[in-house]
Formats: sequence, C-alpha cells, structure tokens
Amino acid sequence: MLYNVIFVYTNVYTRKMATCTYFLRATKDTKYSIINISFSWVRGISPFRKSLGVLIPSTDWDNKKQLIKHTDNTYKYVKDKNKMLVELREYFLSEFNKSGYFDKYEAERVYTSFFEKDEEKQEVCVSDYVIDFINKFIEEAPKRISPKTKKPVSKRSIQDYRRTRDILKGYEKKNKVKLKFIHFDRDFYYDIVKYLELEEDLTNKNTVGAVIKNIRTFTKNAERQGVKIHKDTLSSDFVVTSEVSPSVYLNEEEIKILFEYDFSNNKRYENVRDWCVIGCWIGLRVSDWNRIGEIKDDLIIIKPKKTLNTSGIEVVIPLHWQIKEIIKDRGFPKNISSVEYNRVIKEVCKEVGIDELCRGSLMVKDEQKNIHRKKIDVYPKYRLISSHTCRRSFATNLYKSDFPTYSIMQITGHRTEKAFLNYIKVTPKEHAIKLKKHWDKYYSK
Repeated sequence: MLYNVIFVYTNVYTRKMATCTYFLRATKDTKYSIINISFSWVRGISPFRKSLGVLIPSTDWDNKKQLIKHTDNTYKYVKDKNKMLVELREYFLSEFNKSGYFDKYEAERVYTSFFEKDEEKQEVCVSDYVIDFINKFIEEAPKRISPKTKKPVSKRSIQDYRRTRDILKGYEKKNKVKLKFIHFDRDFYYDIVKYLELEEDLTNKNTVGAVIKNIRTFTKNAERQGVKIHKDTLSSDFVVTSEVSPSVYLNEEEIKILFEYDFSNNKRYENVRDWCVIGCWIGLRVSDWNRIGEIKDDLIIIKPKKTLNTSGIEVVIPLHWQIKEIIKDRGFPKNISSVEYNRVIKEVCKEVGIDELCRGSLMVKDEQKNIHRKKIDVYPKYRLISSHTCRRSFATNLYKSDFPTYSIMQITGHRTEKAFLNYIKVTPKEHAIKLKKHWDKYYSK
C-alpha cells in the first residue's frame, strides 16, 4: 500500500487549503517513469497537474517521502533533483499563500516562473553538453552492464562510441558550435547525415545508421540522468538506416575444387587453402582458428572469442570428412594471421579459377581525395574472398542442404532467425531449387 505525504497550506486571506504532491507516470519502457506534480487548492476543482520531465527508474521513487531514492542508478543527480522537488513544492505553497485568487492559469504562471527563476540561478550542467557527457559515458562504460547480455559493455561498442564522439567533435568544429542534447532536433538529423556524407565521406547506410544509433543511445542515457533533451531525437524522425551488404560465399563445388587442387609445390598456398577448407566446414570466425585445441572424438569444442565476455556459449562442431583428410595427410595447418590469410586467399582462389563475376564491395582508392572508401561494384569472385567468407559459406551451404536452421544458429551464434537469414547468401533461384527438392521428396512418398 502506498502512502503520500500531503503538504498542506492555508491561504491566510481566503482560508482555502492547498495540497502539493508528486506522482509517477509510466513511460513506454515500464522500467522508467516521469515525475509529475499535482497541486490542489480547492475541493471540487481539478488539480493542476504537470510533468516535470524528470525520468527516473520506477523502483527508485520513495512515494512516502515524495523524493527520489539514493541508489546506484540515481546517485549522480538525486541530490539536485530532490532539492528541486522540495523547492518547487515550497514555492507553490508560498505563492498560493500570497495570492488572493488562485486558478489553473495562476498555477501555470507559478510553475513557469519557478523554472525561469531556477534557470537564471543555475550554472550550465556539464552533462548538458554532448561531448562532455559522452566522455563520461565512455569512461564509465567498462563498469556498465549491458541489459541485453548481462555482461560488461564490449570493447567493440566502446570503440564505436569513441568514433561517434570524434565525428560529433568534427561537426562542432566545422559549425563552430558546442552541442547540447536539446539541439538534437529533426534539422540536426538531416544536417549530421549530410555532414557524414560530405565531410566524413561516409555513404554506407549501415555506417551512418550506427552513428545515429549511438546518438540515440547517448540521448536516452542523458534523459535518464535528468538532462533536457529534444523529443525528436527518440522519435521516428531519427531513422537508423541500414542496408544488406553484398557478400559472397563459396558453394560446395568451389570448396571441393579448392580441396582437390594440388598445391604441393607451394606450401604457403597449401597452408592457406587448408585453412579455407577447414573454415568453410567449422563456421568459426578467423579469430578462433588459432584457438582450436585438442580434438576429441572428432569434435571441436570451443568458446568463441567474441562471446567470451557476453553469452559465453560453448560451441561443439563435428569434423567434416575433408577436414579429416587434411589432418591425415598434412596435420593441422600452421597458425596464420587474418591479414596474411586475407591477402593470400585471393591469390589461391584466382589460381584454382574461382573468377565468376559477382556484385560485392571492396575498399577502393579515391584518387581525387587520396583516401580509400568502400565501393559496391562487379568484381571477379576471388577478389571478394576473405576469412569471413568461410563462416558465411558454412551457414549458407548447411541451410541449402535442409539442415535445421536452429542447429546452424547454435554454431554461428545468431540469436534470431531473422538475423541469420539476413546473414546467409541464398539467391532467389537457390530458394526455388530448395523448394523443388522439398516437393520432390514430399510427393515421392
């Protein structure tokens, strides 16, 4: 049961009683609520109610004391916000006592005058400034627990935060402004997207979308700490753009060509080829290849490096017959860096004739600006092959062979079927062939 402390004041002129209380109003995210004020000055007339725009965790409100609790979530702002709540309540009751007449218009005037007066007194809060807030956000990131994974924020995420901060710094320098969160309106959105394209030379929708997503993340956290934001930032006006990047995979026939090709006179090519074939049949990232330890009962058991600090899921992969043959003939291939592999595998694939023209993206030098940028075009397939092609080939080939999607996801680590289906590379024609095989099998019974 909840109890309110009701603050009552009697107007010495009218003898009317006034009460001032605070209450929470839930947001779409039920974990957070906004503090509202309710001021009542006469029975029978609806009280004046107004949102204070202060967002707090719903569990961190002391309804009995009518104040924010001091917790790990609120310690940064609880003192200032509670002081404001006390002063606002006292100001309302004091103004009521001074007046001979009070109505909703007078209540609105009192509310507005308090915050105008308060803004004149207060110094600008450091966290109101975007760059200062992001610096603090990044500094505290390693200690913060991700609500999705229940693990510390990853180094990759922190790296992305720094990248977005540096972009915003460049925007400030070019436009000679010092950004506040209140500046992030619809016009800013169009301006920053234009800036990313013209000044930062970022045209890829996924890259631009990542910057906008981070801006929204910073804004959500700033709002939770009581910073005034612009409503546009968290609305549909701030679109997080994305696109499906063109990628290639090696089909089973191409893997077989690589497997059977004689590289005995070129041990460097042979070692890289062996890694490529193994990679296509284990589905691990290149960062995990050199971490494969002892193989027992023809099974590889490993905790992928990327998920060590997140889900911590252990992956078990059986050895494909081609892997067994490689180990039998030459032993496990020598360790290799991703840089060396990605350079040599293109030469290997060119050598065996994997040169079909395919649509894909490559880093191409822009001679005018003297920079490298990703360009989508049609290239010989061998130029598009990289270490990650192996992992995508593994998932795509298994999917095409009617192996259960859920079982493939247990190895690749995809959490949703939607993400998995976006990851694999199956053409409309291959989908049609897959359906035909299903019908042939079903109706042949």
